[in-house]
Amino acid sequence: MQTDDVRPQLETAPQPSGEALRPQVSAPVSLLSQRGFLDMVHQEIDWVARSGESSMMIMLQPDRLDAGHGQVLQHMGQALCASLRPQDRVGLIDHQVFGVVLHDCQADHGLEVTQRLQLMVQDLQHPQLTQPLTASIGAAFAPLWVRSEVSVWMARVLAQLLAAQSRGGNCICVDSRYLSALSTHDAAQQYLSASTIEFRASTDLH
Repeated sequence: MQTDDVRPQLETAPQPSGEALRPQVSAPVSLLSQRGFLDMVHQEIDWVARSGESSMMIMLQPDRLDAGHGQVLQHMGQALCASLRPQDRVGLIDHQVFGVVLHDCQADHGLEVTQRLQLMVQDLQHPQLTQPLTASIGAAFAPLWVRSEVSVWMARVLAQLLAAQSRGGNCICVDSRYLSALSTHDAAQQYLSASTIEFRASTDLH
């Protein structure tokens, strides 16, 4: 993916035709591969462009998780899948980075889900964990009625993930662009002039 600001090193999948429809997911959410996640994001962008409805992408990475904790990462992926609606999707898109797309998601719901996912990580129990786990989360909405590039949307989300990590982790950063058109959340309104909304799992939106 190529952008002027952030370049996540992810393989891009072929662009599906404009007539491609998002598959209807009725089974429990399953963890996608990187390629499967990118294919799904292409379809999600097409759906947003045609419908004018909103979708939110999240990137979640555990803070300070050793490379040897592969079972913890797998357990985390299963927990993420179990916590989402059937129409939402999650994939492992890099070494320890999970990608989540919240389909047909208004801003209030997206903000609530990011907080819930971070709390879920903190509550995760596994024999390999000797202390509570935390996570950094970045999120951004796709622009409405626009068939943008996958790399652009993902770069915006990655920039927020890096911002959360730069704040010491255990933090959520959300790109505030397009939020004013999607949100009725009173606590979010005061941040619409900023480029990033920041909040932490241990407190309310602040």
